[in-house]
Amino acid sequence: MITAHFLVRNTGRFEGETVVQLYVRDEDAAIVRPVRQLLDFTRVRLTAGETRPVSFSVPLERLQYTLPDGHRGFEAGDITVQGAFAADDIRCHATVSAHALT
Repeated sequence: MITAHFLVRNTGRFEGETVVQLYVRDEDAAIVRPVRQLLDFTRVRLTAGETRPVSFSVPLERLQYTLPDGHRGFEAGDITVQGAFAADDIRCHATVSAHALT
């Protein structure tokens, strides 16, 4: 399971909504992988100045792809998990070893 926690803050003067997105990037895959793979997202409504925690829990199966031997899985190496408001608006990231995920 990949678990990620973020704090989201409305810095504006008005209530509003945003979509918080969780992306992953396989840094060491031998097979070409997406630059940024969307794993999950959630819509958050915040009052002006409000800060709220947002959490994601994604099963490891969502990281799997077809390996060169034809089996599903993922390779050893680094995986970068990214929190974002859009694919081109990454706000935070952390890199973990795929060994730590198994």
